[in-house]
Amino acid sequence: MQAACQCRRASLRVRPRIMIPLVMDAGELRLLRRLTQETAEAVFRQDGDGGGYEFGAMIETPRAALLAGEIAEVCGFF
Repeated sequence: MQAACQCRRASLRVRPRIMIPLVMDAGELRLLRRLTQETAEAVFRQDGDGGGYEFGAMIETPRAALLAGEIAEVCGFF
């Protein structure tokens, strides 16, 4: 929060990139995306900022690598 205030005073626009580690499949990532979105919206409301962020996943397991096409439909970057 303090960093966001400092950036606002300096007229900087911050766009965080949130990456979820150890993703196994698209279903799991959908759940985590919903929880992340709810949390981000609450923080943005509290901070008074419309905010914005990118949502991604870390492909670290063989299963995730095999399902990367499905996972890509849920996130914006790997």
